[in-house]
Amino acid sequence: MKFIFLISLLLSLSSPSVFAKKRLSCLHPEICLLMQDLVKNNSNFTITYPLSSTFDGHQLNLSLSDLKNIMDSEVIVLPPQEVYSFTRRIKNLANDSAAPKPLVIELEEDIITAGLKDNYAIKDLTSKERHLRAHLSSFGEVLCAAQKKIVTTINKHYPQASLVQKDCPFSAWSKDIIQKLQSKSPLLFISTHGVFNHLVKAAQQQSMDISFLSGHNEANSGNMQEVKKTIETIDKHLARDEKASILFVFDNPFQQERFLRLRPIQDKKREFYLVLQQEGDFNHLKDEKTSYLLLNFLNKLKDIFP
Repeated sequence: MKFIFLISLLLSLSSPSVFAKKRLSCLHPEICLLMQDLVKNNSNFTITYPLSSTFDGHQLNLSLSDLKNIMDSEVIVLPPQEVYSFTRRIKNLANDSAAPKPLVIELEEDIITAGLKDNYAIKDLTSKERHLRAHLSSFGEVLCAAQKKIVTTINKHYPQASLVQKDCPFSAWSKDIIQKLQSKSPLLFISTHGVFNHLVKAAQQQSMDISFLSGHNEANSGNMQEVKKTIETIDKHLARDEKASILFVFDNPFQQERFLRLRPIQDKKREFYLVLQQEGDFNHLKDEKTSYLLLNFLNKLKDIFP
């Protein structure tokens, strides 16, 4: 009996250890959504949201508690440095940490290049276009490349992980958005945040930024000149062609209210308004109704351009 017990004990000691659940740390809301989808039915991982819910993406520094939460994870997925300037600091801390070091997955030049290689006539990002890296969630192909890199890197580092590469819907969403934008031609696309201008360009439509509405000082002389110029452009566009239409995209309802005080709606059949909350809010990530920025935009376009 003792012999059987000793054999069983030896076998249990020599057998492979159980794969301990790994914490995946995500720092960008859209990447968090992507990772949530990847691990939804995989018990080997849990998603952690190390940044406080009040974190502002424009902050230059992290609190000590945020840093600790990030470094306590086994896997850290870093967005491009244009998203958060402190990503390099996190990478250096991970490299200098005691073993076992966290696995750091950088979503940098490789996924940007892979995502944009044959799309939107953007093969190399110029200095003017590099801000697009900060809004990777508006590029369906870039999100697909990010998903592939996350899955491949984790499975290589943790062979027992069994993380499955899922079908990537983001590219199809981009194409559907382009088709919707093409359905209203000629279209002038006006937004306070030019994150979709590459799709507007692909749809061969005209775009215009009104980022001066993003602040709280539209009444100063410089901004009032911008307001005047914007209104003149809108009026000329509508007067040029009876089929011409305008699509306004605002980051929040307050921007829309401010613009409508400056120029009230004049033609409801040709002027379309929508509010599209930009990525950057961690509070809503656990809400099952929360969706990707691209899909939100596509669904709203379907509502106004059936």
